[in-house]
Amino acid sequence: MLNKIQVRIVLSLAGGALPMFSQSTPATMSSTTPAALAVKRIVSLEYPPLARMARLEGTAILTTTILRDGTIGEIRAESGPEPLTTPATENLSKWRFTGCSAPHGKCVTRVTYSFVLRGECTDSPRCPTEFQVDLPDHVLVTSKVFGRPLP
Repeated sequence: MLNKIQVRIVLSLAGGALPMFSQSTPATMSSTTPAALAVKRIVSLEYPPLARMARLEGTAILTTTILRDGTIGEIRAESGPEPLTTPATENLSKWRFTGCSAPHGKCVTRVTYSFVLRGECTDSPRCPTEFQVDLPDHVLVTSKVFGRPLP
């Protein structure tokens, strides 16, 4: 049986290079195999600019295979609009895990990315993004829109 540890990681991004976060205490991910997975590296994600301009919000649900060496194998978008699933897929491909110890060497897990726009920023078209990871399997990406307020 897997133990689930809830961990919240919050990064605020204000234009520029995206920081990379390495978690010092691994947290267990839920998966379809009995082998536990632990996150070793999480890479942040800025709200997709085209999605922000289009005021697109939504959820991208991804299923991924984690290989024996902890790298990401295949990622498949289960649901969500392409302007959100593509950046979420690119982001998840950069994460690293302790590795899959399942007998066949592959663990499958699902990660949900939620993209939410809250309010407006009036001082710059590069509105800050907040990237929050609630382990084991949820990522929240929030930002403000530039210009007139959201209804």
